[in-house]
Amino acid sequence: MHTKKSDNYLKIDVEKVIAGKSQRLAKLLPGFTIRYLKRIIHQEEINDFLKENHHKQGVDFTDSVLEELNIRYKIEGLENLNPNGRYLLASNHPLGGPDGIILISIFGRKFAPIKFLVNDILMHVKNVENVFLPINKHGGQAKAAAIQLENAYKSNATIRMEKKFYSQSYKASTRHCANTYQWAQLELFL
Repeated sequence: MHTKKSDNYLKIDVEKVIAGKSQRLAKLLPGFTIRYLKRIIHQEEINDFLKENHHKQGVDFTDSVLEELNIRYKIEGLENLNPNGRYLLASNHPLGGPDGIILISIFGRKFAPIKFLVNDILMHVKNVENVFLPINKHGGQAKAAAIQLENAYKSNATIRMEKKFYSQSYKASTRHCANTYQWAQLELFL
């Protein structure tokens, strides 16, 4: 989501996000479609939340999101993880955002640093950009993003990705650097 500086905090602007990804698409979309997208993603409510929480970053920001949405969760198996371990999280991501936000909150506190491979559109949410690694799902991957990804694999960061990206991304990265990831099974209940 594209952001603009106003009133000392960043605001989401769906129309600018679309234009940033594809000027051609932005020109073709009728106004009612843009208005519909703004309504279904709750652009106004998101901007209200950002206004209230603009000063929070990373885990503190995700904790505020969980509180705002009144999301409660239970994780089983966390006690089986080595607190000094480095993990590769491959999740199904069935609920869209809530499970990812929960994983940032939990792993960001216990296993920092943490990096999440996400659709590059999410890089517009500046409060968590230090956690996110951009993946362009609708075009070519920028060289800078590919370098960020490689550097994350070479670092001591815990990395989270969708299962469908795991095999290609992990296999490709291990050809270039030696990683020592640990595996453990966790169950997340919302």
